Amino acid sequence: MDENRLKDELIAKLANNVDLSTLQMVDMALASVLSDYEVARRETQLSTDVLNLPELEIYIAKLQYTS
Repeated sequence: MDENRLKDELIAKLANNVDLSTLQMVDMALASVLSDYEVARRETQLSTDVLNLPELEIYIAKLQYTS
């Protein structure tokens, strides 16, 4: 569904600079081209997910066991 969002955002940016017939032509061309692609919005936020590192957990457990 990000394909539609991309197309809509681009059309909105062009709306003030081109006439309606050109916008319609660009809209149809984008729809045609984007139908062959999967588009995903790039995530630029920092991840808050905790990494799962089993090797590190095993290493720490061994250190605690041998201490």
